Order: sequence, then C-alpha cells, then structure tokens
Amino acid sequence: MELLYENAPLSALPFVGSVLPSARPQVEGMWKIGSTIYVVSGAALSLLALWPEVLEPIQRVVFTTDPPEAFGRMARLDLAVAGALTAGSGMMIRRTLVAPVSRAGVARGLLEGLLTWYVLDTALSIVLGAPWNALGNTAFLALTFPSLLSMARQGATPSQTKAVQAH
Repeated sequence: MELLYENAPLSALPFVGSVLPSARPQVEGMWKIGSTIYVVSGAALSLLALWPEVLEPIQRVVFTTDPPEAFGRMARLDLAVAGALTAGSGMMIRRTLVAPVSRAGVARGLLEGLLTWYVLDTALSIVLGAPWNALGNTAFLALTFPSLLSMARQGATPSQTKAVQAH
C-alpha cells in the first residue's frame, strides 16, 4: 500500500511543513478543531432549516434594516444545502488532512464526506419539497461513488483505476 508523503504527519506537508517545528502540533490540532467545527456547524445549519420559527428571530438580528418576509421554502432549502456542503467538506478535511493516510484512506475520507453531504442534502431536500435537488444529488453520487469505492477497497490511485477500466 503506497502512502502519501511516506507516512509523514500533517506537519510534513508542504503547506504546513514550513511552520516552526515547535508549532506543528498546534497546527495539526487547529486542523482537527476546525474540521470538527465545520462538520458540527454544517449539520446544525442544515437541520435549522427545518424550524422556521427558530430562523425568524435570527433573521431579525442578521438583517438590521427591514427584514425580508419570513424564511420561505427556497431560503430554507438554500440553508439546508449550504449546511450539508459545509458538513461534507468538514468531514473530507477531517478524514484526509488530519492524519497521514494511504490513498485508500483518502478515498475513504472522500467517501465519508460525500455521504455526509448526500444524506443531509438529499433528506432535507425531500422534506423541504425539492425532490429535483434530491435527483441531482443522486445522479452526482452515482457518478462519483463507484470509483471512490473501488479506490477505497483496492488502495488504487485514480490513474491506476482508469488504466484498469481501459483494459
């Protein structure tokens, strides 16, 4: 199994490796904390879209002038989608950047982020009356899931997966 950066910790990556050696553990800790905040806040934003009565007081604080009418279905859907994308991104960051992983581990991290996004976004799209968005999500998942799953199971690189499919 080929490992990214030869089992190096996150601090050895080019964008983090230039940090002073004494600060490297703090940088890795910041990535862990930041990615966790992304996952939790994204999921919270998505779920908040289900309760317009909670959103209205927040709306009054955010819009200091005359606030627009109460959160409509589209605004709630936008909030749910944005939250799902944030949670999925956070999961990808957490699972691929925080610890040294193999290429298969990166594929698993991407799968976990993809599935986090898909479950939140698709479920809330259906609940909020936007099945067309759920269909688009499902098409995207159908296009990306098989190759990521194959990489996760085999530990193959994307170029190796393409070479196998070509033969």
